[in-house]
Amino acid sequence: MNIENCHYQGFLLNRTGSSVIMSTCDGLRGLIKDSDGEEFFVEKINNEEKNDVTNNNKENDTYIIYRMKDLITKKKGKCGLNHTRNVVEHDFSIQHFFKEHWRERRAVSDKKYIEVAVVVDNRKYRELRSEEKAVNLAIEIINNVDSVYKTLNTRVVVVSVTIWTVVDKIHIALKAGTTLDGFKTYYSTVMLGTLKMRCDNAQLITGIDFDGDTVGLAPIGTMCGYSSCAINQ
Repeated sequence: MNIENCHYQGFLLNRTGSSVIMSTCDGLRGLIKDSDGEEFFVEKINNEEKNDVTNNNKENDTYIIYRMKDLITKKKGKCGLNHTRNVVEHDFSIQHFFKEHWRERRAVSDKKYIEVAVVVDNRKYRELRSEEKAVNLAIEIINNVDSVYKTLNTRVVVVSVTIWTVVDKIHIALKAGTTLDGFKTYYSTVMLGTLKMRCDNAQLITGIDFDGDTVGLAPIGTMCGYSSCAINQ
């Protein structure tokens, strides 16, 4: 499968301190931060359900751009840290994440690289209905993460994307802790063990809607260890 080079980072012309994270894989989709700190999201309106012959003509694509502060999410999500099955949850929203992490560059002497292996579960694959879309989603997410960490002189790169096109290799449960336990075992024994993958961290993207407000969960530990992984809905 040929992967299109369609993920970018940049800035607004003549806007000091601005940032742009954009994907052009299927039209434009991404986040824009103005020099005054205001954030906007742009994406193409999905017209797949309409039987319109102009849908495949990119010149006729329709886009929407809106302020991140006006974004209404389906539910207030929380990201958690799992330590001996005790979950410490933190409020999470796209707005809060970028407000807290989009800061000026700190003085870090040596550039570091974090190599991430991404796994897309079967439910998410069936939702996207395309291996190419699943790969592009994985790269788009890590591109957003990289834009945050590069201010700390650290780059986050995708080294592999695994898609469970037929069946999930672990039990994907409604309880995020159960799913994390299964993925942590799979990461240490299969990805790092049997497959001998060279990566520092693994991320599972799932199509399941976890119980409660949890949208992501990770174990407490150091990067590059056998438990350096996380699950994300």
